[in-house]
Amino acid sequence: MAVREPLGLNLEQYKSDFQSERGTSFSHFYCPILHVDEDVDLSKGHIIPAALGGRQRVLQRSDVDNGFGSFFEAESAVAFSQTLDRPDLVDRLLTEPDDSAKLRRVKRWLEIEGNQHQIPFGLTRNGGERVLVVSKTDFPLGEKTLEVRLGVELDARSSTLISCLKMSFLHWFKQLGYRYVFSNEGILVAWVLRQVYENFIQPSQRHKKKRGLMSENVKAQVNEFCLQFANIIRPVPSEIVKSWPAELQMGTTESNWFLALVDDGQPYGRVTILRLGSEHCAVLTPTITDARGWALLDIAAHLHLEFTMAKWNADIAQFELAPPSGNSLIWPSVGYPTPPISIREAAEMVQASGRLQNL
Repeated sequence: MAVREPLGLNLEQYKSDFQSERGTSFSHFYCPILHVDEDVDLSKGHIIPAALGGRQRVLQRSDVDNGFGSFFEAESAVAFSQTLDRPDLVDRLLTEPDDSAKLRRVKRWLEIEGNQHQIPFGLTRNGGERVLVVSKTDFPLGEKTLEVRLGVELDARSSTLISCLKMSFLHWFKQLGYRYVFSNEGILVAWVLRQVYENFIQPSQRHKKKRGLMSENVKAQVNEFCLQFANIIRPVPSEIVKSWPAELQMGTTESNWFLALVDDGQPYGRVTILRLGSEHCAVLTPTITDARGWALLDIAAHLHLEFTMAKWNADIAQFELAPPSGNSLIWPSVGYPTPPISIREAAEMVQASGRLQNL
């Protein structure tokens, strides 16, 4: 099967870049996520989904791009663009059939006052109106008037984490090429994405029905896997974003500016800023894999981190550090919070715990 090269992307440039890093070239395309060289269709995929305002693109395997897109990015896009606190959400869920494709991942149910049992329901048309249909065994009839509540939930935690991690990874692959792919940071991030693809996305791609939709059982497994990487991503409150320079507010994918976490002159972590519609998310990844780097991923403690603005300058192929901002970034942990501590203290805690032996 011949590889169909997307318009505007020169595969030879990728081959040359790969050869400069590994000493030999690939035959078809070396996937930066799967770490395999196979004869497959390629695509010019978005780094940030177009639904969230993304414009930058980079060469990807079509099956990988489509897999993450349908399985995770579609759900995370709903979470960002169809927020659950919109006052018209209930009306849209019940009355707008054209919205069903966007909101099909939103779980919805009925509850009778005083009863926490979740009653499933369907929607159908009766004349010109849409009506709710419930089972007689779930909904008691012939009694007094009942007060019913509509419950709505979208569990997009794992979808948001994986989607943002992939966006960050693809941005730095576009900027740094295979130099990033084979760096400590790139190897770690690709491993996480590869585990998700092989264990959850590929099995789903084999089923034609409801492709990309997760069952409750699969979602529970995905959440369990992603929990260990929960410290990678944080939403950034709007009041913090407003205090940032314009370059950071634009997002890393548009400006190349990010936050570098430095200790004794050594960068040990990177915070990539993603602008997703009207929201901002920060993706924290370790650039070194000693105890300080692993401490960034540990869920045991808050990290009180000093950050410096930095930019990748493609013209000179180097990172440029801005003067220290003098500010602090609190990267809160998952679970039981502790007082903020330094990265060195966090590293000592991780080493003492023995968790490094399992990483």
